[in-house]
Amino acid sequence: MPEHRTDPPSIKLKSSVKGMEASNILKKTESKLLGERIRQTVFTLGVIKRQYEELETTIRSHVSRDLANRLAEVVERSRNRNTGSARCVKYYDRLREKSSPVLDTTLSQQQERWVVNKSDRELNDDEKSLLAKGMNYAVSPTSIPTIDLITGVELACNKLTDKTEKDQVRAEAVKVIGSSHAPKSNLTPGERKAMKNLRTDESVTILPSDKGRCTVVLNTTDHKQKVDDLLSDANTYTLLKRDPTRKYKEQLRGILKRLCDSDRITKAQYYLLMPSSDTVPRFYGLPKVHKPLSPLRPIVSSIGSVTYQVAKFVADIIAPLVDQSPHHIKNSADFAERMGNLTLHEGEIMVSYDVTGLFTNTPVPDALRVIRRRLEEDVTLPDRTTLSVDDVMELLTFCATSTYMMGLGKIYQQREVFAMGFPVSPLASNIFMEWFEVRALDTAPHVPS
Repeated sequence: MPEHRTDPPSIKLKSSVKGMEASNILKKTESKLLGERIRQTVFTLGVIKRQYEELETTIRSHVSRDLANRLAEVVERSRNRNTGSARCVKYYDRLREKSSPVLDTTLSQQQERWVVNKSDRELNDDEKSLLAKGMNYAVSPTSIPTIDLITGVELACNKLTDKTEKDQVRAEAVKVIGSSHAPKSNLTPGERKAMKNLRTDESVTILPSDKGRCTVVLNTTDHKQKVDDLLSDANTYTLLKRDPTRKYKEQLRGILKRLCDSDRITKAQYYLLMPSSDTVPRFYGLPKVHKPLSPLRPIVSSIGSVTYQVAKFVADIIAPLVDQSPHHIKNSADFAERMGNLTLHEGEIMVSYDVTGLFTNTPVPDALRVIRRRLEEDVTLPDRTTLSVDDVMELLTFCATSTYMMGLGKIYQQREVFAMGFPVSPLASNIFMEWFEVRALDTAPHVPS
């Protein structure tokens, strides 16, 4: 059985300062306080014992031996009847109940809540504890990443023009790196072993859940089958014979060069948006553990891809077009405020609707026509960009129609729908849905030509 601290609540400390180092400082301080309390208690007991012995000597000097012995027997019986010791034992037992069973139960409940095992692998306690920390948990390195730090410093120095300033930055970096030490491990030895075992086990795939922030463990074969089922949808994905990265890269370079040569984007924007890598977007799925059979939500990771920077650039331009519908709900507080003034009469009920696969069911051609109309009506567009509506739409159309990804070792093209995980997808889908909702109130929806 693991040992549990049974410190009295009176020495428990709290602090608004968060972090492992702060927690260690509090624990050390609590231990020192407990030691000081024990020292003071021992000292007080010694004083009481001396006072008792002095009183006993005084009483024996004034009464007969028989009477003194009878008084000593009465005091002993009274002390035995005193429940002070029993109270201490009960108090200690209560502390153990609070620190041992409850903590164990809480840890077990956390593991049950934050780790969903859908695989055939039986997870041990260290593996559950590790996975319960979440997929975004930053594991402390076992050594200082010197090469990565030097690389980062050199990249920063390349942007400096003054040689003296570069040398100063490098000197300061060398001083900091040379005096740095690896941080204390934030994993137990068992958890580090568990991390190594899980990392090398190809029979399981570990993913974050679609909702709930828990960690899901799937059989790799089951995960591949679910991904294959998604990619087999011929209405959404088309298998490509070759990698189109180079083709899209050259096309985008041509568009950006033309915009830069005509001074519609700056040189800095040109170099920022110019694709520099050949990273192919990666297709994966997040398990929906809140639904039967845990289907996957398709996600396309486009970070570092040919169109990623351009998509982010265009997203900033069209972002103000969202939230213009009177029916748009900003957040839960906005929803609560609106519902507070709502009165349901007899025979009325409140209902909500959900769009199944909003992004992958938003038609790109229709959404692009809606966004063009909204941009043409937006008088604040010149405040956000020097690009014309045609320029913005050219970049947006290129991003939306060049959506491809790699899944299960094959490359697929996504057909005329938005990919989840792409920077412009949520904005484009929301703009289209807001237009659709507004028109659905009065008349059948139609797409502007």
